[in-house]
Amino acid sequence: MACEFDQILCSEDNNNGEEEYDVTVEEEGNNNDEEGDDVIEEDDKNNNREEEATVILDSNGVDGDDDDDVSGEDLIANMTPMKGMEYDSKDSLMKVYQDYAKLQGFSIAIRRSSSKYYVLACFKGRKPKDVIMKFTRQTQCPARVNCIVKTNGKVIVSNVWLNHSHSLEPQLSMCMPGNRELSLHMKCLLESRDIAGYRTCKNVRTLEVMAGGPQNLGVTERVFRNFIDKRRRLRLGEGDAKAIHELFFRMQLQDKNFFHIMDVDDEGRLRNVMWVHPRSIAAYEEFHDVVSFDTTYLVNKYKMPWATVVGVNQHNQSILLGCGLLSHEQSESFKWFFSNWLLAMKGVQPTAMLTDQCESIKIAVKAVFPMTIHRLCLWHIANKIPQKFKGVADFCSCSSDFYSTIYDSLSIAEFESRWTDFLSKHSLHNNRWLKNLFDEKKNWAPIYLNHIFWAGMVSTQRSESMHAFFDGFVNSKSTLKPFVEQYEIAIQNKIQKEMNADYQSKCVMLKPVSTFQWEKQLLGEYTHNIDLLLQVEVKKISSCNVEDVAIGEDGVNRCKIKEMRLVQNVFHKEYTYTVEYRPFGE
Repeated sequence: MACEFDQILCSEDNNNGEEEYDVTVEEEGNNNDEEGDDVIEEDDKNNNREEEATVILDSNGVDGDDDDDVSGEDLIANMTPMKGMEYDSKDSLMKVYQDYAKLQGFSIAIRRSSSKYYVLACFKGRKPKDVIMKFTRQTQCPARVNCIVKTNGKVIVSNVWLNHSHSLEPQLSMCMPGNRELSLHMKCLLESRDIAGYRTCKNVRTLEVMAGGPQNLGVTERVFRNFIDKRRRLRLGEGDAKAIHELFFRMQLQDKNFFHIMDVDDEGRLRNVMWVHPRSIAAYEEFHDVVSFDTTYLVNKYKMPWATVVGVNQHNQSILLGCGLLSHEQSESFKWFFSNWLLAMKGVQPTAMLTDQCESIKIAVKAVFPMTIHRLCLWHIANKIPQKFKGVADFCSCSSDFYSTIYDSLSIAEFESRWTDFLSKHSLHNNRWLKNLFDEKKNWAPIYLNHIFWAGMVSTQRSESMHAFFDGFVNSKSTLKPFVEQYEIAIQNKIQKEMNADYQSKCVMLKPVSTFQWEKQLLGEYTHNIDLLLQVEVKKISSCNVEDVAIGEDGVNRCKIKEMRLVQNVFHKEYTYTVEYRPFGE
């Protein structure tokens, strides 16, 4: 019971942002055949449902028939815990105190549970947090029940505090966390009717009729809907796997190069699914230099992580090179995905791959792509700084020095020297996170990776931008089959954007931003979007000044160039570079 109660409290925390459910009202002409199943009309159905209603009401602690015999005050008096009372178990005490709390107008929480002591308290009993929040339920309410647990499992009430520091609201009891528990009987009814095909609104309304009104159910309608939605996530809808398989089969008939694979367990439940569009396979042949892999996008109602492999094309656009739905984020699932994706790509491993710091992904990449250079997302690392440096005396200075060490180091020796100085300055030699980070420096620090082509990527931003693109076609309510169908529509939209970029590159010529002849020459060689990036670099030439030119005895021209680094058009820092040019061999 205690575990179940904890789960209820956790679900309350996760449901602060109430989900909205659209209740679809069908035309009366289409509902005549179904109404007979839900509406109470015949006498024999009335008798059966009255019996079911009695079970439901009794199981939720709502006394429908005895209200005239026992007054509410007497009922509360019988349930009130008192010092010296003995209960058969923790669960029995929990049940009595929970029913008492419902009638009084508050909810309870387990504050302590061990082999010797057991404490139940008002849900508002904790101290409010010091951090700024929009709202808080906590008022440091003193109401609680302290118990001693005997060796035989029985509990004895040692102390009781019944007074509350807040007003009690019996009429709002069903809305409070901890009072939203569904009985086992009600759970079975909801799930069985949902499997039978009852719409959620009819399922809930039927229980309300059986109980004599929503006020007698003891919980709100949202609890029913959240329970049904959760159960749907735990099981695959009947026919979903078959429907997706048939859809993939039809797509493969249209193009034999379409690749898909489904992973089903021994009980026929879908665990993982992966597919690669023929256009993605063709694009990968040209653009396998660098790819980004990400699983942070939860797109369908089964809450399976949507894994995507994203590359960059000649227009500097993100291209989807494969995707899948995974049952969990463990190394086995990632190995399954990578192995089958590699099979679809004819065994050609990517030259470089960018992922987050997930240990399971690291294991899978090392196992499946041993020849691939693996880079960790720099954004995910930087995002942990507020948490990892929160105990440092001068947080702002520490963060600034950390970023400067990463981005401003011009050589490996300088990076390692500045890293040592950073640890000494802020007394962070014993910081385990930084130690582990330094051990993996060759997988994330720019100075170790700048010589490799990354198509401008230092984070999984490409994957995230691809996710944002699909937001217009799929959402958190999409089931698996419509999701795949909408995926195809989104891909066609992406193809259209690539065609528009081709038109811009072939039919629209950018004007040079300088008088350099080489700029004009290069503008005719690159695509439109790459030309724009080129012109950004050309404009930065004005920030560079040649200070000294010398010709050595070896015939090498050496120039000293000072660059003024600008960030958001504001002077940031000066760097002096020595550039060597060999005329012989250019």
